[in-house]
Amino acid sequence: MNNISFLKILLSIFVGVLLIACEKDDLDTGYAIDLKGTPDVYESVNEKGQLEIPIQITCEKGLKRAFYKIVTKAVDSEKLTIGSEINIPVSGNTLDTTLVIPITMTLNSVVIAVFDNDDIINLRTVKVESVKESPVLTFKGGIKVRKTVAIGIPFNINGNVVSEHELKLISFETVNNGQKGTPVSLALGDKKNVDFIASVPVAAGLQYVLLKAENIYGGIAVDTFKVSNVVSGDFISLTMEQNLTELNYFFDQEDNELKGNIASGSDIKTLKYAVTKNGTEGALQTVNIGSDAGNDYNFSFKVKGEQGVQGIRLVAENNGAKTVTVNLTVPAIAIRATYLQDVAMSTDPADNKCFFSAYRTPHVYGLAEGKTNQLMIDWVLTKTSSGVQPISLHAYGASTTYYANALPYLGGFTDLTYLYLSSLRATMTQANFNTVLSVKDIKTYVDRYIFGPAPEGQAYNIYTSSRRVGDTFSASKTKGGFVIAWGSHTHPTVSPAVVNNVSHAIVWVKQVTQKSNGHWDIVFDIKFPKDDQRTPNNGSAIAPYSPYPL
Repeated sequence: MNNISFLKILLSIFVGVLLIACEKDDLDTGYAIDLKGTPDVYESVNEKGQLEIPIQITCEKGLKRAFYKIVTKAVDSEKLTIGSEINIPVSGNTLDTTLVIPITMTLNSVVIAVFDNDDIINLRTVKVESVKESPVLTFKGGIKVRKTVAIGIPFNINGNVVSEHELKLISFETVNNGQKGTPVSLALGDKKNVDFIASVPVAAGLQYVLLKAENIYGGIAVDTFKVSNVVSGDFISLTMEQNLTELNYFFDQEDNELKGNIASGSDIKTLKYAVTKNGTEGALQTVNIGSDAGNDYNFSFKVKGEQGVQGIRLVAENNGAKTVTVNLTVPAIAIRATYLQDVAMSTDPADNKCFFSAYRTPHVYGLAEGKTNQLMIDWVLTKTSSGVQPISLHAYGASTTYYANALPYLGGFTDLTYLYLSSLRATMTQANFNTVLSVKDIKTYVDRYIFGPAPEGQAYNIYTSSRRVGDTFSASKTKGGFVIAWGSHTHPTVSPAVVNNVSHAIVWVKQVTQKSNGHWDIVFDIKFPKDDQRTPNNGSAIAPYSPYPL
């Protein structure tokens, strides 16, 4: 038996001992692990809290080493994962310490192991039956700082608390010169989803406000709203939502919403804005804030995006003639990516959904329409022996198998367009797919997650790679992301291939199902550039060639 196998066996035995310890901790070791009243089983604990486990041991033979391991269980799963050893320092014959374990939603148990100088192991386990999810507290618009407040003039903090379990309270307390004030409770209303407004009194030395939400199980969410400056006289300040200073998503030919907050000593009088276009600032435009804006106002107004817009200046004034100016820059006018959702295709010719075109509506069509719109087709969805596969028409003769799969759809075609299609890319996720909003984002995305280096990317050259067929989807491969691209490709009979993929799109497959007749349906989302990328890149379209007649 080699050393590696022997170590694996020892590891398996030890893991087994740890798991057995989850059921039985009364091993006869001659010394005890005293947890000072800590229960062996917690029926429930609260997420984001801490388990404090005191340990006291007296061992005549002396303590050699000790450690603990955290056992986790994935949400909605029975699979247990045992973490790595976390050392507990020991020396001499006694141990008196306290373990502090952070509570996460996956916490299942804590296994404590102690060895005496004769290598006799003693085990104790603290199990957790369930973890109660804590409330989630957020501030409206992501604003959690007030630049200026005035002594004697209250201001409002707006936010929301969502809780899986009923809320017991929402409260706030001010902190002045390091001293906490008396907590003030807020009305609950709906005890699982509360929009709150905290009216905060202002005194000299105010530094921040602590917001707290607690559910009926003791689960707590706490956050801090900071105050940067306290003044004794009138003032006015303006803060953009998310504290924006640059408008990176100011979309062309769209009404772009600008949101923020105005805080003031005296009541707010006006809010105006001016747009700078091609180096020239236009006239100030008045935003309707009504006659009762008071001294704390959340504003929202829209500005149309146009080429040449470089910035927006906002000016607010209060009744005390105090003004504040905020300048927002527009680095570049953004072009919104076209986003098609829940696109449904089928390999069944009878469904008339086997061809996809990004730049011809209604985007999906069947054999008859395909023949009359050949130069606008991006891919054909083919039925294979093991599933469903999108392929470029350019690849119909890549092999006898591809030819056989494509022939039922391409009979009579004379123009076969080129499209690059990648396989599923592991670095693409639903979450990062959802972040793409603009045409610029698409390029940034593929450069980061596909072309870029590990760990985020895959160092895969999607600009010059020759790949004209996508993955084969099936009952066991139903979700994931891939990339397509428009560009140029030499004729399939030319080797080596010369490829230039110039414009990309990203696809997220959401569902793949097989029909009763053996054909396949597929549903996906796709994001691609707004302007037609198909027509300018049709120079690589080919005619049918031997030995693959159509």
